[in-house]
Amino acid sequence: MKLQRIGDHSLLLVAFANYVVMALPLGMLNIAWSFMQDDFGLALDSLGVLLSIMTIGRLLSAFLNGPLIARWGVGKVLLSGSVLVMVGTTTFALAPTWPLLLACNFLVGIGNGFLDPALNTYVSAHYRASRLNWLHGFFGVGLTLGPLLVTLMVIDSGLSWRWCYGLVAGLQLGILLSLLITRNRWLLNDVETETHSEDVMAGRKPRIQDTLRLPVVWFTLVIVAIYGSIEVGGGQLINSLFTGARDIDVRLSSYWISIYWMCFTIGRMLMGGLVDRIGVRTLLRLGMVGAMIGTACVWSRALPWVNFAGLALLGFSLAPLFPSLISVTPQRVGLRHAPNTIGFQIGMTGVGGAVLTGLGAVLATQLGLEVIGPYLFGMAAALFVLHEWLLMRETRLLLARKI
Repeated sequence: MKLQRIGDHSLLLVAFANYVVMALPLGMLNIAWSFMQDDFGLALDSLGVLLSIMTIGRLLSAFLNGPLIARWGVGKVLLSGSVLVMVGTTTFALAPTWPLLLACNFLVGIGNGFLDPALNTYVSAHYRASRLNWLHGFFGVGLTLGPLLVTLMVIDSGLSWRWCYGLVAGLQLGILLSLLITRNRWLLNDVETETHSEDVMAGRKPRIQDTLRLPVVWFTLVIVAIYGSIEVGGGQLINSLFTGARDIDVRLSSYWISIYWMCFTIGRMLMGGLVDRIGVRTLLRLGMVGAMIGTACVWSRALPWVNFAGLALLGFSLAPLFPSLISVTPQRVGLRHAPNTIGFQIGMTGVGGAVLTGLGAVLATQLGLEVIGPYLFGMAAALFVLHEWLLMRETRLLLARKI
């Protein structure tokens, strides 16, 4: 049984604030990208390059996160990640050329690859599962505020998109200072746990290659990658669809993208308590079916309000999926392989959000923006089918063991 350390509520607040600031740039990119395109003379498919560069950095550092936490401790890993993100975001706001902008985003990706798994590790070790859902919910807060900031600063006030990222750099400095002050309090070894796993008690940790030999790990990685493509594509690609193909005003589109992330955030906050009542499997199925209905509504060209309602439903339906998939990982792969697998899952979610969203952008550039609707629906349907396949596989294995 995990015991919550008394007096560390301030660290939980720092973790929440860190997630808000971490999400702001991604939320801002939903709207700021059109202005960045004009500045650098880029096509829509260049968005995939920008997201992929960040994901490569995030993936590299995510694979190193476990060994670094074991050697340095959570506090130093968080501090290192925060420094990288602040430097990367500051130079991102000032970058005069596209190649330098890509280099800055790579640096931000490395920093986020340190921050995200370390925060998940600490919160999951010290607090109940609902707090982990809240942690991811605060990521939704940042995603919701991002488009609103761009609307206020760029569309309404006429400022450059660079001021938005400069603001984030300032907020990141505040996060960095809070981590510097609390760096020695982010401890894992004082958590009391009870486990019957001899491997865990003996302290033997599996190698990365050992974890990757498990077929179920690859199933989960493909699933979270597809999930990432729908989450990021829901904000990024749909904005281009609305403004470029549906003749929806850029300000109205911006508000609805914010509503998408707001529904996403509200859903995560609410579902943390609901999952204990209806079960993880049921919640995952409901969310995936809702995602298919939402993307079908976005695909439809009937009426704008149908598109907007579908976008809101998509955000709400996606909300519980990632935390719920993470929460059942120890059951699926075992306690020994859970830390490695969770790190891989976080990295692969970013890969899906970058590579598969980038693929959607390439298809939209080549075939027209209207391809975005069926593309996202196809991703949602693939997510549901693959997860059902995984559940059937688990059921067969369970029955085989009983026999």
